[in-house]
Amino acid sequence: DIHLEVEIAVAPSDVDIVISVRDRGIGIPTDQQDRIFELFFRAHAGTPHDVGGLGIGLFMAREIVVRHGGAMWFESEEGKGSTSYMRLPRADAP
Repeated sequence: DIHLEVEIAVAPSDVDIVISVRDRGIGIPTDQQDRIFELFFRAHAGTPHDVGGLGIGLFMAREIVVRHGGAMWFESEEGKGSTSYMRLPRADAP
């Protein structure tokens, strides 16, 4: 079992909302970061940090966000963790 605490923040503005999810885990290796949103890609596959999975979660999340007019990105530093961001337009925006 892996137990990892995450911090979730919501930052609304007049036109959009940015949701961030931060962990203080192992981070994503620099040479893997440009592929993190690819279908079936798993940054830690075949390493001691491999926890399984299909590699579809981030791909699907980004597709959903983009199809709703938003954007998804992340920041990561090996050994210090990662922060994922989702920006979604507000339905009630002027």
